[in-house]
Order: sequence, then C-alpha cells, then structure tokens
Amino acid sequence: FGLDLGFGYTFLRCKPTSPDSIGTRYVVTFQATSTSHTIKFTNWGHVTGSSSEVIVDDVRMFSSDSSGAAVASFEVLQEGCASTITANFTGGTASSYEWTMGDGAEYDTENVTHTYAAAGSYEVTLAITGACGLTASSTQTVVVSEPEPVLAQFIAGQWDPCQGLTVSVQDLTSAPAGSVYTWNMGDGAVISGDLASYTYDTVGIYTIVLEVEDTICGASGTYTQVVELKPDPRRLLTATVPNVFSPNGDGRNDRFFMIPDAGASVRMQVWNRYGGLVYETRGGYVPWDGRVDSKPVPDGVYFYVIEYEVPCSGTTTKGEWKGAVQVVGSGS
Repeated sequence: FGLDLGFGYTFLRCKPTSPDSIGTRYVVTFQATSTSHTIKFTNWGHVTGSSSEVIVDDVRMFSSDSSGAAVASFEVLQEGCASTITANFTGGTASSYEWTMGDGAEYDTENVTHTYAAAGSYEVTLAITGACGLTASSTQTVVVSEPEPVLAQFIAGQWDPCQGLTVSVQDLTSAPAGSVYTWNMGDGAVISGDLASYTYDTVGIYTIVLEVEDTICGASGTYTQVVELKPDPRRLLTATVPNVFSPNGDGRNDRFFMIPDAGASVRMQVWNRYGGLVYETRGGYVPWDGRVDSKPVPDGVYFYVIEYEVPCSGTTTKGEWKGAVQVVGSGS
C-alpha cells in the first residue's frame, strides 16, 4: 500500500510497500510550522487481489510551538535606579529558562529583575528548552551607567520693570528625565513642575529656591537666587518735586526729593541764589541732605535742575524739572 499525508499543501508521498512488509507497523511523524494547518491523508493500495482497504496502524501528530522552541528572544527594561534591569522573555512558550546576567548571577524563571553592583557592560544570555525538547539561546549586551547627577540651576530677573512685577525664569537644571521640580517663590507660593515666569503682588526683595529630586535614583539638588522687584520707572514722569524741606535731623523731611531706585537715570544740580553750585549727584542718584562739605547750608531759597531718562521696553523718555526749593530749620 501507499500513503499520502501532509499539512496544507505539503504532502509526504510514500512508496507502496513490498509484499514481504505486510504487517509491519509504520509511524509517520510531522512537525507543523503553524497550528492553523489542516491535516490531510490518503491511503491506497492492495495486499491481495481481493483487498479493498488498507488500515493505517498509526498516524501520530506531535504539536510544537516553533516560536517558543526556536527563538529565545527577550527585551530589557530599565527599572528602579540605573543599575537595575528587568529582562522579559518574549519568544513564546518554553519548558525551562536559564539566565546568565554577565556578573555571575543566574536565574531559572521566565522573567527576571536584576541589580548590578557596579556600572559597566554586561552580556545577558537566555537559554531555553521548548516543545519537543528543542533548545535555543540569545544574548544581549546591557550597559549600566552611573546614576545621572542632579544639578539644579536657573536665572531669574525682572528684565523689564515697565511690564509689571513679573519675574522671568530660565531653567538651566541638568537632571534625569522624570525628576520632580519644586519652586518656593519667597512670598509663600510653592509651584511644582516647569516655571517660565511668576508675577508678584508688590515690589521688594524675594528669595527663590528651586529643589529638584530624581525620584528613581534618589539624587537631589537645590539652587537659590535673590531677585529684587523695582517699581515702574515711568512713575518719574508724574512725580511732584517738593518746594521746601527741613534738614534738621529730626527724621522728617530731612532730604530733598527722595526717589527710590533712581540709579543713573536721574541727575540733580542745586545752586544758591548767587549762582554757586552747592550740590550735584550723577551716576547714582542721591537726594540732597542740605549740606555742603558736611556743613548745613544757610536757610533760604535754592535753585535746582533735575534731569531724568526713563528706560522702558526698549525706549527712553527724557525730561527735566527746574524750580526752587526753600531750606528751613537747617541749624545754620
């Protein structure tokens, strides 16, 4: 007799048996490459002239998961700090697993999590036994680096007082992805995450503290900067110059024309009634204390010229005030 047997469109075609083989048991074994194939077989033949059928004693099929048996693939995931990895078997099914981690450690589970004691390059190998006793192995190189340090740093400032009490922030921090940022703005406000700007309620001096934490590896860093918020310089355009002051040291009205934070944007000259220059301030504005050469000037009328240059949003407004101020109670 003869036998045709196969899967899908693939057939094993056997030659007819010889007369002296009658009664011999034949075992035909296939290893499928897919579980979706249809088993097909045809038997035919004659033992004697009156035979009409031949019994096939055994057609035995063995299932085999070729992906699990032939491929020992795995993927490496970073978990925990930089020295801890997770390796997951992705090759299908297997009956046994042998992991060697490259540092002497071994495991026999399907998936492993392993922590290396030091940074370096390690060869991770997985050997498996699959269905029908087939074996396979795979190797990957795993590079373990030292945890990235956290360097918290930023630049903050009121770059343009004409735009209000807003501080612009440029973050220069170097830290691993996923690090947590916490900003303490110095006025009671605490902000988490990215920060590009912040607006205060009043002028003043504030201490900004940035704390950055790498929640995976535990490293952290802190950076502090003091910022001073100044009032809008355009207030000079509506200022009113006093016409009298009393530099007698009583703590009230002792200086002529106080302008906080005037800096180099304001210049002032003061003359006596004879045309003599008694006071001048340039470069950094300082109000007049009613003295010349550390001595009080006589009571009377003095003449002034105050010039100002107000820088605002890229432009400068210039102007001046001229007038007279009366000194009283100077003690001279």
